[in-house]
Amino acid sequence: MAAKLIDGKKLASEVLAQVKARVKGLKCKPGLAFVMVGNNPASELYVGKKEQMCKEAGFYSKVVKLKEDTPEMEL
Repeated sequence: MAAKLIDGKKLASEVLAQVKARVKGLKCKPGLAFVMVGNNPASELYVGKKEQMCKEAGFYSKVVKLKEDTPEMEL
């Protein structure tokens, strides 16, 4: 089977449009919550991108930031 080249940006844009359309038809807005423990620049960048995508798709998002020394039971 020959390899097939796909346009990732175009495909992502099409999927986002489909998700947005489905979200508009819902009574309740779907959401995504992020719990971040400590300060990790890579994690902050990742979560920031996910927040941005949630906004574009019409999702609710919330970030909860906890200190690095947060006890496991509190988490």
